[in-house]
Amino acid sequence: MSASPGRIIADIQVKLPRPRSQELLTEPAFIALKRECLALIRQETLRAFEQQNATH
Repeated sequence: MSASPGRIIADIQVKLPRPRSQELLTEPAFIALKRECLALIRQETLRAFEQQNATH
């Protein structure tokens, strides 16, 4: 979800096996998904701060 206005910014497919074990946390596929999510969150956070600073 984006900040304001709320909208979907990505639809991330999680193709990891179920049930998911603790060991999955160190698998390359999981780490790649985590990086993608964190990058999207960072990008959206920076955009929200820029919007906020532009209005002040």
